Amino acid sequence: QSGGSATGLIDLALGNIGGSGRSAGARWAGFGDGRSEYAANYREPSLLGLGVGASLSLFAQVFDSLYTQTRWSLALDSRPFSKLRAGAALRHSGSVYTGAGRGSSGTLSLEGRLAWGSLAPRLNPARGLGLSLGLEAGRRTDRYPGVAREERGYLRGSLFCEAARPTGASRALCS
Repeated sequence: QSGGSATGLIDLALGNIGGSGRSAGARWAGFGDGRSEYAANYREPSLLGLGVGASLSLFAQVFDSLYTQTRWSLALDSRPFSKLRAGAALRHSGSVYTGAGRGSSGTLSLEGRLAWGSLAPRLNPARGLGLSLGLEAGRRTDRYPGVAREERGYLRGSLFCEAARPTGASRALCS
């Protein structure tokens, strides 16, 4: 006990449940003085046998009566071709503040990803090329007493490239 609240850590992670590729987890961390974190996640590798995977993630952080921060995401991904992976995710994050600086802010976004790769072998590549492209669009809203509500959109993108080329019998150059 610390300041009247429990301290400790409970972390449960289940991977490859029953050999199905499913995974799940739950976590609680109590830091005392009213501070805690909670998290839960689940991954389904193949919805209805369609080759589409899904995952759900939840997170909350509570700091006494000062603020609460929450995040959740729902993601889908598939492998439409042998070397191509595509995915999409809906994400939300928010914070609520109390006390003198009370107010709230939240972000809702949609993300898309494409990745193509021919790196081989997969764990320690010696040859091939990999490319990935990501795009995220969202809207952020801030609300504070006595201040006009503010909303703004954002757009973020990423491009990643990796390559490996053999340079000898047991050597490779990677970038």
